Amino acid sequence: MKFKLTDNQVRLRLKLEEVEHLKDYGILTLNVSFGLNQSDYLKVSIVIYGENKASCRFQNNHFRVFIPEPRWTKPLNNQIDLFKGLIEQTQDQFTELIIEQDLPCDHNSKHIN
Repeated sequence: MKFKLTDNQVRLRLKLEEVEHLKDYGILTLNVSFGLNQSDYLKVSIVIYGENKASCRFQNNHFRVFIPEPRWTKPLNNQIDLFKGLIEQTQDQFTELIIEQDLPCDHNSKHIN
């Protein structure tokens, strides 16, 4: 899972096996350790649940993204966007949430960057 935060956007990019895990179990979690201290970590989870709108929570080093099951997209082979939506933080403040499938590159190995 790739996790990117910008001013008003949360973007998560999932490998195919992560998409399958999320589809099968309704939750996907990434744990990242930043040092020897037990409190130096970040946990990121995507949870599919039965509510009608998406939300995010951050508590105790755990960032959770809740995706409403009715809006979760079961991906097609070439589909990138799995979920796009706005999360209302306050009355006038929104965060864009994007969850994408990380598709393999389809270019020739002789391609020069």
